[in-house]
Amino acid sequence: MKIEPHGGWYTFRARVDVEGQVKRVFRRFKISPIDPADPRWLNDSQCYHEACKMMAAIEGRNDEVVEGEEKGGSGDYVIEPFKPPVPTFAQQAKALMQEFKDPNDPKARSTQGNSASYLKVWLLPMLGDLPLDKINNTHLKDLVAWMKKGGPMPTRKE
Repeated sequence: MKIEPHGGWYTFRARVDVEGQVKRVFRRFKISPIDPADPRWLNDSQCYHEACKMMAAIEGRNDEVVEGEEKGGSGDYVIEPFKPPVPTFAQQAKALMQEFKDPNDPKARSTQGNSASYLKVWLLPMLGDLPLDKINNTHLKDLVAWMKKGGPMPTRKE
């Protein structure tokens, strides 16, 4: 982690989850004012310790650190839980299909059509309403068993 001066503060940058976005974005977090006369100033080891605590909160508990807010002027930053809503399988599938149509990297129409068909016929009926963090091995075993039975379509007898 690199701590650097920026706009009168010691700061660091990290990637964080942002509600409504699929990709994580870079964000700058303030640690301590640069001016040693400021009562919120922290020395090097305190800055590093505070940055490590913030980073652990960002990565480990999926929390967001709110910049600039303090508890009682002690220099401690408020850590507020931010848990972005977990998308369902259907929402993630819709986002994937949109990525397939990306003008900068389009997929072949056959790939788009086949993927949409597989999702509609096989995956969405079984997994569509489930949040992604709740899908586990049991759900996938049930899906495979359902597919082996013929799924939503009658099986062909030859």
